[in-house]
Amino acid sequence: MRQIVSALILLVLMASKCEKQTIEGCLDFELIKTEEMQNMPQNGFVLNSYTLEGKKLTLNISFSGCGDNQDQKLIVSKEMIKTLPPKRDAILSFPEQMCEAYITTDICYDLSVLKEKTVLLLQTEKGIEEVILKP
Repeated sequence: MRQIVSALILLVLMASKCEKQTIEGCLDFELIKTEEMQNMPQNGFVLNSYTLEGKKLTLNISFSGCGDNQDQKLIVSKEMIKTLPPKRDAILSFPEQMCEAYITTDICYDLSVLKEKTVLLLQTEKGIEEVILKP
């Protein structure tokens, strides 16, 4: 009986590892409530461009800072705005850096968790950029 239980636990663990397919080299994003987004640290950045390859979102951004440290977190609202297609607020959160260098870098995010077509309303220094995600 103990062997059967052990085998079932092993199968469940293996299945859960197989379900989460991550995109190598990309960062995960956070889903939080919209009102919690106001408390996240934001530093001004310019979104130069973005590309979407499947569920891999690559942002090319410029910002003032000390270096290309990959501390940037993509924060996405759990709540969807009821439009066609649905929209979600999104911010790029990272701590302010007290340096005068101007950095341009690419950062990729794994958006595999988002299954439905949606538009991310990404707040940037220049306003709102719409990033359209397809299933």
